[in-house]
Amino acid sequence: MFLKFLLAALIFTPFSLYAQCKIKNSTQVDRQYESILRSICNTLANDERVVNKKFVLGITDKFKNPNAFAVKDGGTQFIFINPAMLDLHSKNKYSISFVIAHEISHFSLGHVQDLNDSDLKGRLINSSLTTLSTAFGATFSGLMDLLAATTTAQYSQKQELDADKFALSLLVNNGYSKEYALYSMGIIKDISTTSSFNDFLKTHPNPSLRLQKIQSIK
Repeated sequence: MFLKFLLAALIFTPFSLYAQCKIKNSTQVDRQYESILRSICNTLANDERVVNKKFVLGITDKFKNPNAFAVKDGGTQFIFINPAMLDLHSKNKYSISFVIAHEISHFSLGHVQDLNDSDLKGRLINSSLTTLSTAFGATFSGLMDLLAATTTAQYSQKQELDADKFALSLLVNNGYSKEYALYSMGIIKDISTTSSFNDFLKTHPNPSLRLQKIQSIK
C-alpha cells in the first residue's frame, strides 16, 4: 500500500519541483531581481528539452559591459549576468527571460564545454584570465573576466543564432511572450554602436541580424 502511495505521489507531483535554480548575488543590485530570475529559470528549466535542470545564476560585477554568459565548471551549470545587463531591462523586467533562455539554450544545444576540459583549457590559456570569487559556490580555475574570451573560445556566430531560435521556443512554449525576445534584442541593438559594446560584437552576430531572425520566426 505504501509503495502504491509513493508511486502515485511521484506521478502526480508537479514537474516544477524537479527544476532547481539557485541565485548567488554578490552585488548591491535590487533584490527583486533575485526572485524574478529564479522564477524565470525554474519555469524554463522545466521544459522537457532541458535535460539538466539545475542551474546557478550568479549576479556579478566582475565584468563591466552589459552581458550574460554560460559556463560549466565540474559539471555545474552557471549562468552569469551583471547589473549592467539587468539595468538594460529595468523598464521591462521580464524581458530578461530571453537572456536567461538564450544561456539555457547554449547548455541544451551542447555548446558549453566544461572548464575542466583539457582542450578548452588549451584554447583559453592565452586569454586574459582571472579567478572569480568563491561566493558562487565553486572555485573557478582560470575563468576569465571578459565575456569575449569565453564566447570566442566556445561559440560560433551560428551557434548564437541557433541559441536565439531555441530560446524563443523555450519562451513561447512556457508562457512567455515573443515580445520579450524582441524587446531584449531591440535594446541590445540600440546600444550596439557604443564603444563599450565592441567585445560583444566580436563574438556575436550583428544585433540587427539577430532581431531580424527572431522577428521572422513564426
